[in-house]
Amino acid sequence: MHKYLERTQFATKTLIDAIFQEERELARLTPRVAPAQRYAKTLDRAAAFALRDIDDDEGIGQLKAVEAWDARVEANSLVESVEELTRARADKEQAIIALCGALLQVAKNGITVLDAEGNGVIVSPLKGRQIDGLHLEEIVWGGRNQSMHYQELPKHKLTKRVCDTLAATRPQFKAAAGKDLSREFISLLGWTDIEKYTEDMESILPPVGV
Repeated sequence: MHKYLERTQFATKTLIDAIFQEERELARLTPRVAPAQRYAKTLDRAAAFALRDIDDDEGIGQLKAVEAWDARVEANSLVESVEELTRARADKEQAIIALCGALLQVAKNGITVLDAEGNGVIVSPLKGRQIDGLHLEEIVWGGRNQSMHYQELPKHKLTKRVCDTLAATRPQFKAAAGKDLSREFISLLGWTDIEKYTEDMESILPPVGV
């Protein structure tokens, strides 16, 4: 692993986990809600049918009623968990955006240096994967700059080109003054786990010592 990634691994993993914690749990739980509700309804019908049997000496109807009750509790618990996670994610929206901006900052620091005039420049030639014709390095740079200066429309030549190029086919990137797009940039890059982030960064970080 590149030395820069080793030095920043704890920070980047912590950021990514914090950004996607609720989203991952929602992705795990949400698909389970509808099947659980259907199963509970099926057991309810079966229990109702069994309880109509006046000769149910073995108590099968009661057993099925208990099963139906447990299934309803499980389904309701899933619904409540999904609703709670959804609320938590909405409440943390601004914090998540800030965390995305911090992740872009860490990535940008690894691929740039200051030139003689104190301006940041990309260290090595463009070689990262491309999205909409933009190299990975350009997207990281542009995304970080837009996030840092979101109060105004992009002015830096590269930042403006990145935002304009993405906005041409992706409406969420129509940069407006006052909107921080760092969350959109992280989603575009697919940095939902440390493995994907590391793979991308390994491809664009300059050799150690550059």
